[in-house]
Amino acid sequence: MAILRSDSRCYFNGKLITKAYLGRNQIIPSYEPIPEPVVTGIEWSVEPSPEQNEWQSIATDDNGVWVAVASTGSGRAMRSADNGLTWSAISNVPSFGWYSIDNDSKGLWISVCNSGINRIMRSEDDGESWNISYVPTWNGWMSIATDDNGVWIAVTSNGSFRIMRSTDNGLTWVTQNVYGNDSWFAVATDKKNVWVAVSHIGENRIIRSEDNGVSWTTQEAPSLNALYNVKTNDNGVWIAVGAYEIIRSTDNGLTWSTTLQTEDNVWMSISTNKKGVWVALASSGTNRIAVSLDNGETWSLHSSIENNSWTSIKSNSDGLWIGVSSDGTNRILKGVEVY
Repeated sequence: MAILRSDSRCYFNGKLITKAYLGRNQIIPSYEPIPEPVVTGIEWSVEPSPEQNEWQSIATDDNGVWVAVASTGSGRAMRSADNGLTWSAISNVPSFGWYSIDNDSKGLWISVCNSGINRIMRSEDDGESWNISYVPTWNGWMSIATDDNGVWIAVTSNGSFRIMRSTDNGLTWVTQNVYGNDSWFAVATDKKNVWVAVSHIGENRIIRSEDNGVSWTTQEAPSLNALYNVKTNDNGVWIAVGAYEIIRSTDNGLTWSTTLQTEDNVWMSISTNKKGVWVALASSGTNRIAVSLDNGETWSLHSSIENNSWTSIKSNSDGLWIGVSSDGTNRILKGVEVY
């Protein structure tokens, strides 16, 4: 049924009619989809976490479940099953220095740590319970990511073999010796065989793989500033963040240029969603939130309400952003997109 709305435009089955043709005994509409709403900003708030831990990383399954991990404190993982409305500590997590967490689309979550005996833990029930897994080397693992197809890669800031890779969903791992003494802080993938890792020290601040992490090549960074995190929108745009700058690639991580420079911010985390919105968080500086609404071309700086050391942020497809901090009174940061 066609409906005439108060804006004087006619809609048919939820779509805007642009033309109508008279057929035999009926009107045949020609219509176009209603445009997606445009994000104009994000409203931010803070709240306490269940434990005053040094929270280092957060992830979501985009179905209401969020899990964050910490490097210190009691109850070093917290979980929410209602999109961050309530949180509870996960009881069976060892007191190791957990630094990164990721999940696939099938209920598997893996976290890595930089201290402890076996430095990987896995959950096969959407983060409710966890089991420790063997790793081939006790490095200070800083970041982990997955292609959602069984391949997981972790990177480390120290040790002899600074990349390890699993092709069986984290059950077994093989180490790789990549580029000497670079201190790799983060790794990410477009889930289409391309991976990028970034370092905060060393000659090679960016490495890239086109064969799902089997081999790696160095890429030139715009400066020798430390890089602490990297993400992609899965469509060729990559953003990396670090000391005093945010850098961007539009050719799937091959070339990079500076898109934002700041005087005193150390940017620790970056994330994006399918709407072209990007958010970076800083552990220091005046305005510790950077927001881009145009796929990383331009940025605006915002107060984080409390000047905590913000370490990680993620978004779901509904426009909810949740970040975590390693210090401060209120260690959870929430953002809701405004249209």
